[in-house]
Amino acid sequence: MTALDAILDGFESALELERELGNRIVPCDRKLLAPLEEASQVLASPPLAGAGAKTPSSRILGNLGSLEAPPPAKPRATNLVPILFVHHRPFTERAQALMDNIIKAMKLGEGQYQVVFGGGPLPPAKVCVVLGSNALVQIMPGGACQPGSWTKTPSGADALVTYSPEFILRFSEGSEGQKECKRKMWASLKSALSRAGLLTPTTGKTP
Repeated sequence: MTALDAILDGFESALELERELGNRIVPCDRKLLAPLEEASQVLASPPLAGAGAKTPSSRILGNLGSLEAPPPAKPRATNLVPILFVHHRPFTERAQALMDNIIKAMKLGEGQYQVVFGGGPLPPAKVCVVLGSNALVQIMPGGACQPGSWTKTPSGADALVTYSPEFILRFSEGSEGQKECKRKMWASLKSALSRAGLLTPTTGKTP
């Protein structure tokens, strides 16, 4: 026990003797004792009646809040879209109509694909379909791949490079050049469906 502990014990004993005798025998500023006296009264008060009554100590600790650590936050699930189409800019009206036909032919439903434009960060996806060389340069500067070839996005996802719908529409409607581009594009899109685990026997014909 330190000297300070001994002094405090003696002071506490003198105050206890004061309460028993009913006389003030300890010379000190009584204002300093007010918080101590209030605390002693709270601790000495009887428990409240009733089944839900709390003891004085539980009332005091209740004001301090729970000392238990909060449960750890659960990690938020990441939505991984099966197929992500990337184009360098929003489609023209005709190109959008062709893209709609492509998605319909691939039998892609809601939640199975997403179309993004521009060179911003790509959403997580199983397979990324890069529509045209301009889109490829946006997501991978310096990248060069022939239509129908596979590469990797900066995040490591499988990426298929194919034709832009706008490029296909440069050919005359129904021309041999347009038909050839569509056949090549459709063959590569079926390989994308296979890698994404979406290829089925009912997959549509060339759009």
